[in-house]
Amino acid sequence: MFKNWWDLRGPAQILHQLSPLRITFLESFFSIEGRKILDVGCGGGIFSEALWRRGARVSGTDVCKDSLKQARFHAENTKANIIYESPEYFQGRPNYFEVLLFMEVLEHVDHLYDTVAYWFPLLIPGGYIMGSTVNRTTKSYFKSIIAAEYILQWIPSGTHNWHHFIQPKELKTLFKRLGCFGWVEQGYRYSLFSTEKWTFCAATDTNFFFSIRKL
Repeated sequence: MFKNWWDLRGPAQILHQLSPLRITFLESFFSIEGRKILDVGCGGGIFSEALWRRGARVSGTDVCKDSLKQARFHAENTKANIIYESPEYFQGRPNYFEVLLFMEVLEHVDHLYDTVAYWFPLLIPGGYIMGSTVNRTTKSYFKSIIAAEYILQWIPSGTHNWHHFIQPKELKTLFKRLGCFGWVEQGYRYSLFSTEKWTFCAATDTNFFFSIRKL
């Protein structure tokens, strides 16, 4: 993925900017402190460390070995007590985690249902599945691909495939098939006129957070 996840001005800079908003979204549902959280698609550990600093018991996983290597290296330097392992490592832990996170992950997978179903058994009954992704709309094509990748060059070109973007109703239906309840979606956007780079908004036609719980 990214060669240097921890470069604040590099290709992962937006993920650094998003951490405070992500924290706020999670804390609107529960206290993070002490929660057993699995950060699926953790990349270089940017959000995993933000959660750890809030007192969570964090594990992170990613299919990219180089990303996990960067995450472990940074955690060693910051003394962050986080378990970073490949996906296979966690499969022997049914009903273990209280929260499964998919932050900017699901729009990058080829088989959406199979990906979510793979991790679902690890979540305790009543646990939360939370994350953020990109809606599949005309607006998201221009904002998330044309503008972000080619005009503003916030992220490398080719990062996104519009056909992999997910409409909220599709995600809600998928989770209900797995046996979940309590769907919540929350839009967010980049703000030119706020001291915070990213803010919540009513519209979900581009970026949105989601939360749902396992029965």
